[in-house]
Amino acid sequence: MSKANELIGAAMEALAREDQAGFDSAAAFLADRDDADRVLVEAVTRAISGLWRNGWQPADVVRIAAWRLTDWHGRDGG
Repeated sequence: MSKANELIGAAMEALAREDQAGFDSAAAFLADRDDADRVLVEAVTRAISGLWRNGWQPADVVRIAAWRLTDWHGRDGG
């Protein structure tokens, strides 16, 4: 596992524990990496591909994002 993937995992674990300082720290270290964009896109692609394989539809993801995050995250681009 790459260091960037470890940082993503640490950030996600911190979020699950509602540890804002831990999340901020992991995110800051990740942001300093040259490969951060590529690794984040790969992680999100894997996660969403898994959702599709398990029967989720794009509208399901939008609904959950809007519910858990903010209206901006769930907007339909229109």
